[in-house]
Amino acid sequence: MSKAVDRTKAEILRLVRTIAPLARVEGIGTRDSFSCIIIVPTDAEQERSNSDTALLDDMKAAAASTGRKPDYLSAISQETVDRRYGGNWTTALR
Repeated sequence: MSKAVDRTKAEILRLVRTIAPLARVEGIGTRDSFSCIIIVPTDAEQERSNSDTALLDDMKAAAASTGRKPDYLSAISQETVDRRYGGNWTTALR
């Protein structure tokens, strides 16, 4: 992925870590589009990350300022993946 994508991921991570200190950000995509998945440990952090409109707006604005806004931006927790997908991240991200 490009340097712009790396900057976008770093900005999103900086913001989301204000509510989920152990979060990480994965980018999946091509030269033309990409998705940004925020991985957090708990369901509570997932819910807050996905429902806090101010945080989501800030993450989208930060991404836009880097020149590479993601087409998709959402959080998923390890607890959700464990419960729904038996801990299998490959299945969870399909």
